[in-house]
Amino acid sequence: MNENNVAYLAKQVKYTGFGDSLEHKIMENVAEGKQDFKLNFKPEFGEGRAEATLHFRRSDQGNYFFNKYDLQVTPEGKEPLTQSFNVKPSKPATIRDEEKKIVLDGEGKPKTELLNNSFTLKEAFNMMDVNAKGEGRAVLKDFVTKEGEKETLWNKLDFTSRDQYGNYPIKTFFNYSLEAKLSQFPIKELSTPDGKKQLLDSLERGNRQAVTMTLPNGTEYKRSIEANPQFKTINMFDGNQRVKHQSIKQEGDKSATQSEGKNQGAKAANKNSATADMDNGPTMAVKKQSAKRKSQGVS
Repeated sequence: MNENNVAYLAKQVKYTGFGDSLEHKIMENVAEGKQDFKLNFKPEFGEGRAEATLHFRRSDQGNYFFNKYDLQVTPEGKEPLTQSFNVKPSKPATIRDEEKKIVLDGEGKPKTELLNNSFTLKEAFNMMDVNAKGEGRAVLKDFVTKEGEKETLWNKLDFTSRDQYGNYPIKTFFNYSLEAKLSQFPIKELSTPDGKKQLLDSLERGNRQAVTMTLPNGTEYKRSIEANPQFKTINMFDGNQRVKHQSIKQEGDKSATQSEGKNQGAKAANKNSATADMDNGPTMAVKKQSAKRKSQGVS
């Protein structure tokens, strides 16, 4: 048995988000010399709604490779969704400074960094954890172009169609500044460098993240937020996971045509008032309750 190959596979599986629990099973299957084998995995997150199948195959040279994994996610009250995610080797990308100039090493050669655009298990789950509208969350990944340059894109599954292999196509988005969007809100976690970094990292991985909102009078309340690069917004939810606010689109955003804006302007205003309350903080419930009592003649 090739112990180096087993160690490589175990490391690859671990950093794709499957932990260490499969290492012994990998060793057993490699020792048996099978042409290919599959391993099942049930993650701790997802409340039991996610299951993954990892695919391994032996090359003509005798080494095994972790080629892909299939993920099945069952959204609440919906049919299961299945998607295959390829596991790709890391590629070198040219390093550039803040002025976009190539960084050179001591010998005058361009410096490079290894990038891997394979989706981790948690990122894949976030993309498939669809909401009531049938949409998953977006994930930010670094890609390497044919020219060896780094390209950073947001990725989101399109559940309206499938390709010839039964997979949902991935839509990509750019020109979306998550940090700039977050700065529009009084989020307490943005007040420290560590808090800001942790929040950005979590949202970029596609998580719906809990944050603390701070009012001018010092009152604090909780919200959950997620990145929405497709519409250049921040999605915000209250404790009951109801949408509370959609931020204003960036100036010059061309994602919606002018004709759509004219035809749907009035409809959007009515729809937003019905489905997404403007977020005025924790006093909203008190105001609504008070108004209700007055209408019923209760003092």
